[in-house]
Amino acid sequence: MVKAIDFTPQEWETLRSLPFVVAGTSLAVIHISAFKAVKAALSINSIVHDTSTQFPDNELIQDIIGGRHVDHPEHDKLVEENQSGGKEAAIALRNSMSEQAINILNQKNQPHVSQQYKQWLLLISREVMHKAEAHGFLGLGKDKSESEVSAALQDYSRVLQLSE
Repeated sequence: MVKAIDFTPQEWETLRSLPFVVAGTSLAVIHISAFKAVKAALSINSIVHDTSTQFPDNELIQDIIGGRHVDHPEHDKLVEENQSGGKEAAIALRNSMSEQAINILNQKNQPHVSQQYKQWLLLISREVMHKAEAHGFLGLGKDKSESEVSAALQDYSRVLQLSE
């Protein structure tokens, strides 16, 4: 199994930061109300942690969760800087970091670990988007909101080279 010690400090930082970047940038990918954005943002750490429990045997994911400090200003600053650029900048950041992480894991030649890590990232994105999803007044915007989330998840699934 792949563990934290198998990576350079820079590679490890990319792999460790990405789940939180994915969670933060998922808020910028869909149209949401300010209230829903705050509610989802406050849940990011718990979403990342809770989704990791679906991969209890993946030492990489468990090392990431075990080493995460709840208050990490570097990650918050990175997400803030790129959210200020809007939806396109957030997507570009997420996609770029995801491609870097995939390349790092592919170099370690551990396809099972890589596949689970990518599934975890997609699950994090899905959970954050569903938490933030707005259904409009009296649920009138539900179909539009659901199709927006579905399209965003399909796009990210392609970046991760996963079939949803």
